Amino acid sequence: QFLEKANEGAAQRINFIVQRIQGLDTSKKIEVKHFILEKYPEFVFLGEEESQTELVSSGLLVTQASLLKKQEELDHIMNVEIPENSKEIGSAISLGDLKENAEYKAAKEQQGILNTTMMRRTDEISRAVVVTPDGVDPSKVAFGTAVVLRNHIEEREETYHILGPWESNPHDNVISYLAPFGTKLLNRKVGERFKFEINERAYDFSVESIEVLSF
Repeated sequence: QFLEKANEGAAQRINFIVQRIQGLDTSKKIEVKHFILEKYPEFVFLGEEESQTELVSSGLLVTQASLLKKQEELDHIMNVEIPENSKEIGSAISLGDLKENAEYKAAKEQQGILNTTMMRRTDEISRAVVVTPDGVDPSKVAFGTAVVLRNHIEEREETYHILGPWESNPHDNVISYLAPFGTKLLNRKVGERFKFEINERAYDFSVESIEVLSF
């Protein structure tokens, strides 16, 4: 609630306090930064080294295929859905008595949804940074890698593909690098063992292998 109402100065102070709370889960700190960046795309986190903010920079890491898909969605909204909605509003107005006009109210509500979606898509696309396989570093877990982990709690191997929120599909173990689970895996290296908790669930992994995904 505070962040939703905060101007950039207040957001800077809130972030400064949150990042210095000892014991607060790292994923929560990243979520705060991500929320601020969604509200203020050009926001600069003061007093931090670049290495500390690179995971939540104003850029949104994406694949070329995902970017093309989002651009097509935006084009359809702007050139098909919004014009159709405008016609619906015009037709509803022609019926008169707007106070009791259900068609007009429904069309205006849809107009608001379309405009919000258009602005969100435009913002996301403007921040998109395309990553290609040849630009992925396989020496550590990062966007564009497949990581094989040893689950020491359940004594089994688990494979995860690390991509972005546009490509995320947890059911198929495709994890967003911005998700709480994804942030715990980032920058881990082969042979490294690490433990963490998310929503009171304990995890205990070691990294067995890392390779670059084909995308």
